[in-house]
Amino acid sequence: MPKLADYKILREAQFTLSGIGDTETINFQLPPGALLIDTAQRPYITFSESAGGAGPLVLEITLNGTAVNTHTYTIDPQMSTRTVIIDGSTFINGQNALIFTQTAGGGTLTFQNLIAHFQQQA
Repeated sequence: MPKLADYKILREAQFTLSGIGDTETINFQLPPGALLIDTAQRPYITFSESAGGAGPLVLEITLNGTAVNTHTYTIDPQMSTRTVIIDGSTFINGQNALIFTQTAGGGTLTFQNLIAHFQQQA
């Protein structure tokens, strides 16, 4: 059976983390037919980001309680679009919780346009 690329917009609106310990939780559902454990075509998230203020700033991303990425921002200001490839077994066909946490630094981290990319059976 053929596979199709699919995506889910998790959040378009901007949100900002303003200090150590500040978090933002994005709850979302993936469809029952999402193929999440294909090691050749792992699911991933993309988002736009900007950092400002006193660095270095550190971001930790967790998905369903598992840390999936830690990133340090050292340049002020910094703006980019980033892709985080995630082990498919961390996603759930159903309800998921993606958490962004600022773990170090005195500046701000701003994000928008979060999208989950995955495959489905045709």
